[in-house]
Amino acid sequence: MNLINANTNNLIALWKQAASPFQSYFEEKELGYCFIENSQWPNRVWLKGALTEDTLAQISQLIGKHQQLTFSYFDTTNGAQLNWLKDKHFSEKSLQYGMALKLEQAYNQSDRVSLQRVQTKAAVSSWCKVFKQAFNYEISEETLEQTFRAIPYFTIIYQQQVVGSLILYKTKQVTGFHSLGIIPEVRGKGLAQEAMNSGLHLAQSWQSEYVTLQASPMAKRMYENLGFSSQFIMRNYNWLIA
Repeated sequence: MNLINANTNNLIALWKQAASPFQSYFEEKELGYCFIENSQWPNRVWLKGALTEDTLAQISQLIGKHQQLTFSYFDTTNGAQLNWLKDKHFSEKSLQYGMALKLEQAYNQSDRVSLQRVQTKAAVSSWCKVFKQAFNYEISEETLEQTFRAIPYFTIIYQQQVVGSLILYKTKQVTGFHSLGIIPEVRGKGLAQEAMNSGLHLAQSWQSEYVTLQASPMAKRMYENLGFSSQFIMRNYNWLIA
């Protein structure tokens, strides 16, 4: 399996699913993009082909029109074209490591934390609140209300309290882990790793062969300790309007 394609295809499929109820997912010959008004997610533009001067010009025009868009560049070149992006007025605001794990061993559900799927309006509100606390940006309640039947959103429960968020999204034989976050008040207790173990157990029950994710630099070590390996870097850019 091409793990880079499996990872990026899962992520893009999630973005598409999130934007579809709002009729705001678009594909052109060289790129795709989606956005939801009054939400900060997914709101992305990405390349379907090569990074060229023409495609960067198209992306610049899109971001100029829809300023909530972030350009996510799946970098497999070890940063070979970064100076070129900078010269075209793109400013990197964050990066994530595209990682994958083959599910070859048994994973047990955590005894301390549990995952509860969002299925009610109250759970939607709780998930959005804890997500914002964990990540310091917002996914609108309207987004979840329109998509929770198609997208498995989970709250992370610890000592009967909602302490984190997680999305598990399956495409073919791959389950993608997205938006795993723990609120600041209970960080440092190993809850994220225990939530991962419960999620891996669930992915196995879905008959997935691989798990993919995009890790922050801070979380990368935790995933490596679980056996994940890196395949690419997802670099997220703003475009600085000239």
